[in-house]
Amino acid sequence: MVRRRAVAAGIETKIGNRTFCATGITAHLKDGGTLDHAAAMAKHASTCTTQLYDRRGRD
Repeated sequence: MVRRRAVAAGIETKIGNRTFCATGITAHLKDGGTLDHAAAMAKHASTCTTQLYDRRGRD
């Protein structure tokens, strides 16, 4: 649904529901939050999974 609506809105970038998770985790970490807290908020069992969603430095 997210992809269909993005295409309908003229957004060419491939996005999905995980895009929102990555945005939230990255924003939390940029604002000084900890990886452990981000993992807990995302309900990840491991911080290794949370690190996959961290987009800092990919700009």
